[in-house]
Amino acid sequence: MNIKNQQGATLIMVLIVLLLISSIATIAMKTGMFGLRLSTNNQVDSLLLENNNSALFNLEDPSKVSQRLATNSMYGHFLSNANADDTLVFCYRSSQSEFFDITRASVLGNSKLGSQGYCGESDFSGGRQVVISQIYISRAPDNDGTPLAGLATGVSIGQGSIGITKMKMNATSISILPSFANSGIKDIVECLGSTYTKIEDSVNCLGRAKVPYNRQDAQYMIGTDFQNVNTKPATTP
Repeated sequence: MNIKNQQGATLIMVLIVLLLISSIATIAMKTGMFGLRLSTNNQVDSLLLENNNSALFNLEDPSKVSQRLATNSMYGHFLSNANADDTLVFCYRSSQSEFFDITRASVLGNSKLGSQGYCGESDFSGGRQVVISQIYISRAPDNDGTPLAGLATGVSIGQGSIGITKMKMNATSISILPSFANSGIKDIVECLGSTYTKIEDSVNCLGRAKVPYNRQDAQYMIGTDFQNVNTKPATTP
């Protein structure tokens, strides 16, 4: 074998080694990126879940149940036949000390309470200004279908304490992370706006906008006791 052939063989070996090194580096980079995406997704899911839990825990605050049972408050709103089928909407704003004030609520698909309950572009739920959370409250049908079945016999409905013995309520909390979406924040908050008259329609809109979200559904028995009677698992796209 002459010197030229030896140099050619050496060059081929060097090229093969470089190719192997490049392949290993590419695989390592893809593995690292996959791990980073996985870690980021876990962090996003945890952040959204924490915000939903915070909203529902605030809803479950036992020290505020009697206040919210007043006829001019959140749960009392549903005692009127005209409001029994309403779904109240609350934006979980960090700037507010009381999140579930009926004066800051909207009725889904109806303008009778105004639009202040829907979240806007700057209505973040925490000091980090990254997550937007919106909560929906509705009354579940009475088991026997009797209107005002939760009222004790002989009790009249007046201001203040209204004598409720039981009332089953549905609660849905949806938290979104606009900064990780493919759409602009204006388009994203429109999914949570008054244009959509059903929760599922808003959820489908968020899916089309490709925005990370977490949804929590719960059901409570309100009255002489306050109990989470049925919690559904969270869903994420």
